[in-house]
Amino acid sequence: MGWHGMGGSLGIALGPAVVGALLSFGIPWRPAAALLTLPAISAIALLSVRPLEDPVLAPRNPRGLGQAILSVMSPAFALVLFVYMFAGVAYWGSLTFLPRFVGPTSYVFLLGLGAVGQVLSGHLAERTVPGRTLFFLSAVGAGLLASLATGVAPIVIAGSSAFGFILFSLEPLQNTLVTHAVPAGSRGVAFGVTFLSVFGVGSIGAVLAGYLLSRNEPGLLFLILAAFLALSGLCGWRAGILTRRKANP
Repeated sequence: MGWHGMGGSLGIALGPAVVGALLSFGIPWRPAAALLTLPAISAIALLSVRPLEDPVLAPRNPRGLGQAILSVMSPAFALVLFVYMFAGVAYWGSLTFLPRFVGPTSYVFLLGLGAVGQVLSGHLAERTVPGRTLFFLSAVGAGLLASLATGVAPIVIAGSSAFGFILFSLEPLQNTLVTHAVPAGSRGVAFGVTFLSVFGVGSIGAVLAGYLLSRNEPGLLFLILAAFLALSGLCGWRAGILTRRKANP
């Protein structure tokens, strides 16, 4: 999960960097945006030549989408959905407008730091209590978000860089919680639902950020986002407890 996340973080960091560089050289935005299709086309070509093998050998029964979603629902997985949703609010609410506060160069740097955080937390996720680790890292991330509310330039720059490292390091731990909360043969639909939670419902964070910034209240925004990230960590800790009880009744 850590190496997988590192690849995603590097892509997230390289995208703005490459497009920003192209625009700075005077290339129109349309050709620059068109170049972003190349990684997707390359991925399609690679998968066509060598399809990924599924290492999960658990038996699967063909069923409709509704039945598949109901099959993964449990108290532990419901908490995991809250983990993703609350973290998604903090994710979108912060990253959407952070370039406005730290500048594009610092923004790309903090995204790149997230790649390192992914690998380190992937190692931590292999321990027996990923939910507890997720809680502590979420608490640290919430503290860093709260520090941005000061508006002091050096604190904002340093705090945002550290926040980028912590924010992306949460993903391997969150994904590990999913694999612990559902049967192996149902992980596909489980990840689909969780990503709907973080990227769908969680995108409300961007709307909230836009509204509060339009009212010139960045300090309040960062404090609210910090609270959401802390709630995500609490749900992760509880989800971890429930999955351990299920595995060891």
